Amino acid sequence: MRKSLLSFICLFLLISCAAKEQGPDPKKVAIAVQREGEVYLTRGRYTMALTKLLEAEKTLPDNPHLQNSIGLAYLGKERYDLAEKTFRKALKESPDYVAAKNNLGAALLKQKKYNMAIATFEEILDIVLYATPHYPLSNLGWAYLGKNQYTTAIKYFEKALNLNPAYTTAMHGIAQTHIQSGKITLAIKYLNKMLRKKPESAMLHSDLAQAYELTGEIGKAKRSWETVLRLVRANTPLAREAEKRLDALIN
Repeated sequence: MRKSLLSFICLFLLISCAAKEQGPDPKKVAIAVQREGEVYLTRGRYTMALTKLLEAEKTLPDNPHLQNSIGLAYLGKERYDLAEKTFRKALKESPDYVAAKNNLGAALLKQKKYNMAIATFEEILDIVLYATPHYPLSNLGWAYLGKNQYTTAIKYFEKALNLNPAYTTAMHGIAQTHIQSGKITLAIKYLNKMLRKKPESAMLHSDLAQAYELTGEIGKAKRSWETVLRLVRANTPLAREAEKRLDALIN
């Protein structure tokens, strides 16, 4: 009996030591690295995000949520072709992953594959239980704007705003539709109205600055670009655009 007990204790110690030598679970480590990458993603630090997410992918190659995050990082780095490929991989693993499908549409939109983007967003609208249809509706507006179909673009932006009146991206879309269709006075009137509701929107102030430039109201354009700089973080694309435009207007 004593010999059996000693044998059991030795076996238990050997198993415990072996477990310690094996180290932490690789899958748990990869999930922690993925979460770290997604924190960088939310902060707009796309290179760091991509580094971490690709590291996690080595252990979790078939995780659709990880693929979606990698695709978003590629979108942030303006590698739209790689983003498209990655979102398609996420959807291959999880065909009902609606967020990845919407992001795929966005990647197609950035590549000016407008008809493919429209088909993708329309698929999402067919999902009755989708909780945020204002996203694909607004994206349809951008796709039709890219095709210079201004009336249809406005229709979809307005549908998005009917569902979510505070959705700034759709307001931005309507402003850009007016500007690109040459209705600059209408754009200025619309933007001033929207900015009373959303005075903190740097994007709408940049639209207004662009419209004022087109009407030759340089003083107002400069003030709008200066407002943009007060509202956005330094070194963001919009901040760089505002600095570029101010420099051009001053010189």
